[in-house]
Amino acid sequence: MSSADTDSSKVIDAPIFIPNRQDISLVEDTKTEKEVAREFLRCQLDDWDESFFLGDLGDVLKKWMNWKEHLPRVEPFYAIKCNYAQPVVRFLAALGAGFDCASQNELALALECGVDPGKIVYAHTQKFLTHLQYAKENQVSLMTCDSVYELEKIKRIYPNARLLLRIKSNKEEAVCSRGDKFGVDVKQAKKLIAQAKHMELNMVGICFHTGQRNGCTNAGAFPKAIGDAKTLFDFAKTVGFKFDVLDIGGGFPGSDDAPVKFSEFSNVIRHAVNEYFPDVNEVRIIAEPGRYFVDTAFKLMTNVVGKRKLEGKLDYFVGDGIYGAFNAVIAEQKFSFPKPLEDVADDENKPLSSKIYGISCDGGDIINESVMIRELQVGEWLIWENMGAYTVLVSYGFNGFVTYKAKYFIRISDWNEFCNITKRKHDVTKNSQNVIIL
Repeated sequence: MSSADTDSSKVIDAPIFIPNRQDISLVEDTKTEKEVAREFLRCQLDDWDESFFLGDLGDVLKKWMNWKEHLPRVEPFYAIKCNYAQPVVRFLAALGAGFDCASQNELALALECGVDPGKIVYAHTQKFLTHLQYAKENQVSLMTCDSVYELEKIKRIYPNARLLLRIKSNKEEAVCSRGDKFGVDVKQAKKLIAQAKHMELNMVGICFHTGQRNGCTNAGAFPKAIGDAKTLFDFAKTVGFKFDVLDIGGGFPGSDDAPVKFSEFSNVIRHAVNEYFPDVNEVRIIAEPGRYFVDTAFKLMTNVVGKRKLEGKLDYFVGDGIYGAFNAVIAEQKFSFPKPLEDVADDENKPLSSKIYGISCDGGDIINESVMIRELQVGEWLIWENMGAYTVLVSYGFNGFVTYKAKYFIRISDWNEFCNITKRKHDVTKNSQNVIIL
C-alpha cells in the first residue's frame, strides 16, 4: 500500500528530506530484522541496490519506558537534530515527549508533526532574527540565551519569551564538548540574570549541556552543573525572579558500549536533582536526549557495489560512506563493523582481513581500514548496527550519493504497548500489508 492511497495527515511520515512518504509496517513478534530487510528488498523495483535504513520503533518505545522508569522527574525533550525521521518525531510526540529545536526548519518539523508549542524548547543561544520571529509567530516561547547581545535581540523581537540562561559545564569530561562555544560561568551568569531583570525580560531558569558522543565520560559532570544551577536559582530570587525550569541538556548514551551506561547517568542525576531540588513542585526539569532514543533503533543496509583483491587483501566498496551515514568515522573516530545479511555454510565462513571503502570518489572515504569478515560477493547486503544517531540525516551526500530510503516497522506487542500508553486505538489498515495509521 503506498502513502498516496492513504490520508497523509494520519500516517507516520518519512524523514523530512524524503519526497515520497513511507508508512510503518506492523510485523509479527517473531520476525527478525534480517527478515524485515529481505521482505523490503523483495518489494523494491527501482534503486533496489541503494542503501536504506531499518527503523524499529519498538526500540524507541523501550527507551521511552526505560527513561520514565529511571528518570521520572525529568521530561525528555527529544533533540530533533539527532535524527529528523518523522516517524520518530510523531511517535515520541504521541508518547508525550517534548522537543529540542535549534532552527526554523526544526521548529517547523515539530509543529508539522503536531507538537504543542509549549512542548518545544528553542535551544540555540545565537538565533537568526527571522527564526526568532518565526518562533514568536508560532508561540514557541521557551528558549536559551547566554549573552547580553542575545537579550537585546530577544527584547526587540520577542520580549515575552521565556528565557533559559545557558551555563558552562565541565568541558574536559566530554569527548565532544560545547563548553567554549556556548554558556557562561556562574559569575557571568549572575550579571546576565540581573541584566535580564533590568531589561524587564522573562527569565525562567537555567540550562546546560555536559557534552556529546554517546555520553560524556564522567557522569559527575551532572551534579556539578545541577549544583551551579541551584546557586543561580537562589541568586535569581534576590533580583526578583522566580526560576522554575531546569534544562539538564543531553549527552545520554544510546547503546550499552558507551563509556558510561545510562543507568549510571540516571542514578547520579536522580540523586543530584533530589539533593538540590527536593520539592517536586518547585521546578520543572527537562532534558534533551537525542542519541539515547534512536541510536540502536536504526540499522543501515548497504550493498557491496564493488570488490577487488590486492596483495591477498580484499577491498570492498559499499553504497554509503563518510560523507553520509558514516560521518562519525571523521567526527568521532567511530569505526563500524558490519555483518552479512545472508548466512553461509561454516566452511565458507572463514573470516578474512578486508578493507571497506565508501562509495564517493574521495580516496579518503574509508569506513573501516581493517575488518575480519567472510569473503563477500558483489551484490550482497551488509547490515550495520547502531546507526540511528547523527548519520545520513546530517548530510546531503558527496558526489550525489545519499541514503534516503528507510523501512519503518514495529512488532505487534510493541504496538499494543504503545497504544495502551497513548490511549490510542489499535486499528491498522485492512490490506495485505498491515500499515499503521495514527
